Amino acid sequence: MGAAIPNKATVARVQLQLKDLGYTEVGAVDGKIGTMTATAIRAFRADNALPAGDGIDDDMLLALQKAKPRAIAPERANAAPEVVRDKVPEVKANWLTKMGGYIVGIPAAVGAGVKGILGNLDAAKGYVEPLTSMASDVPGWVWLAGVAGIAGALVLISRHGEAKGVEAFQTGARR
Repeated sequence: MGAAIPNKATVARVQLQLKDLGYTEVGAVDGKIGTMTATAIRAFRADNALPAGDGIDDDMLLALQKAKPRAIAPERANAAPEVVRDKVPEVKANWLTKMGGYIVGIPAAVGAGVKGILGNLDAAKGYVEPLTSMASDVPGWVWLAGVAGIAGALVLISRHGEAKGVEAFQTGARR
C-alpha cells in the first residue's frame, strides 16, 4: 500500500484500540509498527474486510471506530489446558513447576510421615543418617515436612498461574 507512515501518537492509539478490541497479538503500546503490531493490523484488516496489508490508512482508522470486539473462536474459548499448554509458554512453565512440586513434595511428605518408622530400621537408618547429621539439632521429619510444605506451595502457586493462563487464552486476553 502506498499509504503515508503514521506518526507515533497515531500508531499508539491504533495499538491501544486493537488491544481493546481483542487483538492481543499487537504487543506493547509503544507507537512503533513492529512485527507484532503488523500482525495485529493484518488480522484486523482481514476480519473487517479491508484490503490486505499491515499499513494504517483512513479506511482502517474508520473501521476501528466502528469495530466490535473480536469474537473468540469456540475451539479457543473451550480449549483444554493441555492444548493451551502447547500454545502458551507461561502456562507450560506453570504446569512444569506444578509437576515438579508433586514429584518432590509427595515423596517428602511420605518421608516425613514414615521417618520415625524408618529411623528404627538399621538398613534405612544408614540412608537417612547423613541427612539428619547435617542438621542434628532439627529432627529429620521437620526437614522433610519443610520440603513438602515448600513443594505444596509451589504446586498451589503454579496451579493458580496455569489456570489464569488458560483463562486468559480462552478469553482472548492472551495471544
